[in-house]
Amino acid sequence: MTVWVRVRRLVCPTLNCHTTFREQVPGVLERYQRRTTHPTVQERSVVRELAGQAGARVLSALSIQLSRHSALVCLLRTPAPPAVGSVPTVLSVDDFALRRRHRPPQRGTTC
Repeated sequence: MTVWVRVRRLVCPTLNCHTTFREQVPGVLERYQRRTTHPTVQERSVVRELAGQAGARVLSALSIQLSRHSALVCLLRTPAPPAVGSVPTVLSVDDFALRRRHRPPQRGTTC
């Protein structure tokens, strides 16, 4: 289905500025998108579960044409979920080397 939307093109009022802007249609289009938000939400939910070629195959069954590379780009653009739970207050390292190629002695052995 193709929907034609007519939006106004606005010009920057600053002198000698040639930048133009378009009206945003809230709830229909996001910035720099060529599709409406509904298919984009469907893509994100499918690609989140099945990344790459599997996601592209499932989307083609839903009549949304998307390549596996575009599916991965969609996955990378998906915002990370908010952190749940507590943040650790102390981090520790068990074994480390102060100098390169220097290994600490193993427990229970002599130097």
